[in-house]
Amino acid sequence: MAQPTKPADVDAALTGGNYEVLRARLATAGAELAKRTEALNARRKVVFGSTEPQLIATERVRSEHNCVPVDIVSVGGHLLLGYNVFLGLKDQTKLADVLALHRFEKLADANSEASFETAPVPRDAEPAKFLLDATLERDFTNLYRYYRDAQLRQLVKTDTQLMAVFQAGASWKDAKVLRWRIEPSGNIVYVDDRGDRDYAALLPQSHDFEWREVTRDDQRSGKHPHYNLLNLLFVECINGDLTIKVEDNTDAGHGVYSEPVDDANQTLDDAKIYYAPFGPEGKTPGLVLLKILPFRETAWRYLVFDTRSKKVLRSDGIGMGCRSLPEDHGVIFVGGYVLVGGDYKKFDGDHTDFELTRELKSPNGEDVLYVYHRGRDGMYLLAAYNLIEKSVASPILCNGYSLFPDGRLVVMRHTSNEPTRVHPMQVWKTPFTSAEHAASAPTDGSYLAKVGNADLVRGLSDALSIARLASAEKPQRTTFDDILALSTRATDAYYWLGHADAGDLKTAVGDVKNTAKLILDEYDKVVALELQAKKALVEAETLVAEKLRATRSEGWEKIDPFLEALTGLRGLRGVLISKKDIRFVDVARLEALEKEVATAFDRVTSDCVTLLARGQAFVDLVQRADSLAGRVAELPTAVEIKPVREDIDQVAAGLDLLGNVIGSLKIDDTTKRTVILENITDAFGQVNRARATIEGRYRELATKEGRAEFGAQVKLLTQSVASGLAQCDTPERCDQELTRLLVQLEELEGRFADIDELTAELATKREEIVDAVGARKQLLAAERQRRSANLNKAAQRILEGVARRASTLATADEVNAYFASDAMVQKLRDISTEMGSLGDAVKADELEAKLKSARQDALRGQRDKADLFEGGGETIRFGEHRFPVNTQPLELMIVPHEDGLAVHLAGTDFYEPLADEQLLAAKHLWNQDLPSESAEVYRGEYLAASVLADAEAGKHGLTIAALHDAARATKLEDTLKPIAQARYDEGYERGVHDHDAAKILDRLLAMREGAGLLAYPAAARALAVLYWGHEVTQGMRDDAAARIRWHRSAQSLARLADVLGDRGARNQLATEIAAAIVRFVEREPQLVSSGLAIADADLAAQY
Repeated sequence: MAQPTKPADVDAALTGGNYEVLRARLATAGAELAKRTEALNARRKVVFGSTEPQLIATERVRSEHNCVPVDIVSVGGHLLLGYNVFLGLKDQTKLADVLALHRFEKLADANSEASFETAPVPRDAEPAKFLLDATLERDFTNLYRYYRDAQLRQLVKTDTQLMAVFQAGASWKDAKVLRWRIEPSGNIVYVDDRGDRDYAALLPQSHDFEWREVTRDDQRSGKHPHYNLLNLLFVECINGDLTIKVEDNTDAGHGVYSEPVDDANQTLDDAKIYYAPFGPEGKTPGLVLLKILPFRETAWRYLVFDTRSKKVLRSDGIGMGCRSLPEDHGVIFVGGYVLVGGDYKKFDGDHTDFELTRELKSPNGEDVLYVYHRGRDGMYLLAAYNLIEKSVASPILCNGYSLFPDGRLVVMRHTSNEPTRVHPMQVWKTPFTSAEHAASAPTDGSYLAKVGNADLVRGLSDALSIARLASAEKPQRTTFDDILALSTRATDAYYWLGHADAGDLKTAVGDVKNTAKLILDEYDKVVALELQAKKALVEAETLVAEKLRATRSEGWEKIDPFLEALTGLRGLRGVLISKKDIRFVDVARLEALEKEVATAFDRVTSDCVTLLARGQAFVDLVQRADSLAGRVAELPTAVEIKPVREDIDQVAAGLDLLGNVIGSLKIDDTTKRTVILENITDAFGQVNRARATIEGRYRELATKEGRAEFGAQVKLLTQSVASGLAQCDTPERCDQELTRLLVQLEELEGRFADIDELTAELATKREEIVDAVGARKQLLAAERQRRSANLNKAAQRILEGVARRASTLATADEVNAYFASDAMVQKLRDISTEMGSLGDAVKADELEAKLKSARQDALRGQRDKADLFEGGGETIRFGEHRFPVNTQPLELMIVPHEDGLAVHLAGTDFYEPLADEQLLAAKHLWNQDLPSESAEVYRGEYLAASVLADAEAGKHGLTIAALHDAARATKLEDTLKPIAQARYDEGYERGVHDHDAAKILDRLLAMREGAGLLAYPAAARALAVLYWGHEVTQGMRDDAAARIRWHRSAQSLARLADVLGDRGARNQLATEIAAAIVRFVEREPQLVSSGLAIADADLAAQY
């Protein structure tokens, strides 16, 4: 029993990413599918028998004369052997010397199929009488009499004919064919010697496809031009070789396959190129066959390109013949075969001049026999292809073969070309039985027997193909596409896959298919990662090659190149180690590169030690450091000092590395090591002093320059803050502006990080910016909240009205139309949208939900009314009973009742009398429905009088002058219309009351203009005259001065009104005079008793 193995998914998950996990899962699913398929194939063989070719016997046939066997066929259960006889002194060859019929019967006492009777059949016996025909004897005699080189070349048998092919000339291609007719009863009757056409018609085409020649439209120009074939491969024969590429790249001449050509100077047009795609129509071909004749060459070259594996195979046997394998598995040709996916096999031996003569399929659909014949020596090549195994068994090379209905195959082989009387034969058991024999084979009645062997074979072939693709070591995208296509075809074409007797292959196929779908999503990522890994490896190789060329330390006499080389090699080694973490990178290649760098590092280090041991190695280094320190004193700016700082840092890093390397080296001479280390220490001291000088100068200049720049940057930042605050119109914009300003501030902090006092100022500036933007954001948020709250209140009020209105609609159509087109409903949706834009999405959604609920409630109410009410909703129906319904809403109101007022509940007979003194006092108003109309005053009169009064008072933008202008232009009605519409509570009807009021107002204006001051009431005029003519007393000194001022003001205002129009100033003056008149009446009580009233003070003042 096999040991349990660790799940592949776990290993993949621990070592890789999703792609590796899915690949492992796919391999597991493919292995399970293969296991089930093999088990089903074993059960199939038990039911239908094994179909593998087996050698069951070896026999020998004895001929009458010494001869060379040519061919053999089965005739009526016997063997018809054809020979070429060498008769010595005989001058004539007879038919019996060339054709002989032998028995082929199993011996009765044999325990197996290993012994057969092969004795010759007498020529006068019934089975052999077809060879005694007089016409046959004549034609045969004439053939050998008139053709000196006549000899037998081949025997051919079909269901209705038997033919003997003779060479009738100097070449085997000059043939003459004797033919017999096989009757349905089995009798064989000779026909004639003109069977040439029948024989030629039996030969199948050497190629079952057509070659396509490339054209100029297929050419792609460039540095390395080529032909584009189907956008799958690219071919050219220039620059000395035949190259096949898989990328449409004319900049490079490299490809996946190349071989030299004779003429290196040929152009793209010189070679003859043909191609033939192989695969299902309308889909990407699995193979592309190529036929190429380079310039000035005579031999065609034949190649096969596999689109899945991108491999190219050369096989010139395709030129002699090439046929498609069943189910689009691939192609077979003389000497080998190629399968879609890149698998191929070539057979050893000489296969030239073989031609396909027969293609025979077994009744079980599992095997196909390809029969090739070579005319020049009569050799046969039998190649049997198995659809399940997708392979060709070792071909059988023989001098002739005979196939019996029960599948027994007899082949004849001669061991030498010398004539002999004993001829060995082999008997094989094959699946190539006749259809009648296969149909008569017994079955066990199982489910597999009902399905049939042929259908099982095709299904098993597809299942094994899927399993092989799932276990591919280096799958391409086309691999997973093929898995999906094959899986879909299998599940659609084979109904029996899911049956238990078939091992439930459908589930296993589905697992493979589903995993392949998941892999496709990851495959593009993997391809991109592999390209990145290849690119990284190429970059590493380039870096290593350049660095190794630059670090050839032989002959270096200064320490600087050593320091630079050691530093570079050390960093390069770290780069190589880091690249090992890249997925799909060639780690072995990186390790080899790292080893090369390490070797170079050791070599440079050894040469450096040799130099250091001489002494004076650090003189140039120290002088360089001193020179750098002396230069900084002359440099005026910090920017110019930065390159100097970098140079001194590089010198110090090199010294540090050199010290570490020397410390780790094994130097046998302790004195030498000590001297080198002391020299390095002294150099370190001098370099550090120079470094301190440079750093001090840099800080001095940086501080000085930084203060000046800081002031300008702070001013710019302040302007940016002001501009940002002006652009903050929403809280979100405040956050954006704050982020932008803080980024500017952080840039300043990074720029001036070396100056501590400036850092503190920037921290204070940061707090100011945050506070200012935060205050602005808080203000905007509060405004937005108030706006949202006001909108929500308005929406709630509108929603209540919408719900009430919807509940009164009579039908569902009216409800739907109302919610689809009403202005209030649209207003609600607009409010919801605006609230969402204000950031209050919760309330906006709640408002939408309430609107939807109101519509649903209205529709639900309609359905309830339809179920319970009838007669327009005025009657409730309960069975046979009907009850009237009062739909009037319950409202509490005050109404006239029995010569008084009472509280009444609408829709009921409830009345409760009211006894209120104030209400009783206003009893004359009980029957007045409108404030603008009474029994004495018409609404049109009221409107005309009120407009005139407003014009006199200068209210609502009305003036007497404007009314006169409108009257003269006959537009008084146009003036009154908007006024009447605005006073909707006064009950004006458009076109009625405004029309009447215009006519009344027109007459009033005319009367007012003609009356002059008489337009004022008599009481007001009397009061004005009494006040103005009353003698000024001691207590009215102020009024006297005011009267003088009022008089001058009135005159001035009158002149201004004539020029500019009345702007209301005279009304203000009248108000001031009215106050004085009121005081006057209050001091003189006798005026009231005489009929004058304080209420007339305003009119008196205007008068």
